[in-house]
Amino acid sequence: MIKKKILIFFFIIVNNSYSYAGYGSGDLNISGNALNWFIQYVQNPGGKKNPGGSPMKFSVSSDGKYAWYYYCKARNTHRCAPIVDTELNKKCEKQSFGSECQIFAVGRSIKWRNGIAENKKLKFKSSDSRQEIIAKLSDLNFIKKEEKKTKPDKKIK
Repeated sequence: MIKKKILIFFFIIVNNSYSYAGYGSGDLNISGNALNWFIQYVQNPGGKKNPGGSPMKFSVSSDGKYAWYYYCKARNTHRCAPIVDTELNKKCEKQSFGSECQIFAVGRSIKWRNGIAENKKLKFKSSDSRQEIIAKLSDLNFIKKEEKKTKPDKKIK
C-alpha cells in the first residue's frame, strides 16, 4: 500500500516536472525583431560571441513583435540545465513591455498551435538560409503577406 502511494506520488512529480506553462496557440504574425531573433535562434543562437550553441526554447509575444530565447552553449543539450517555460515567458514579457508571451519553439521544432503548424511539423536546420526560414514560417502561416491595397472603384453617376 505504501509502495503504491509512493509510486503514484513519484509519477505525479515526474509528470509535472515535464509539464509546460503552455505552448502558444491561435493566430500569430511574427515580424520585426521577433523574426530576426527567431532566424538567429535557428541558425546560430549564441551569435558571434558564442558560435555553435544549441537552441533550447523560444518565446514570442502575442503580437509577434518581441521574443526571447534560451540556448545551450554546448552542442550537446544534455549538458545544459533546462529552463522553466514561465521563467522564459517572463523575460520575453519584460522586453515586450507587458504583452503576454508564450512558447513558440522547442529546439528547432515549432510548438505553437495554429491549426497548420501542428499538422505539418516542419523542422528547421541551422543550415537554413534566412529566406528558407521565412518561407517555412510563411508556409506555417506565421508570416502574413501584406495584402495589396487597391484604390476603391470610382462611383459613376
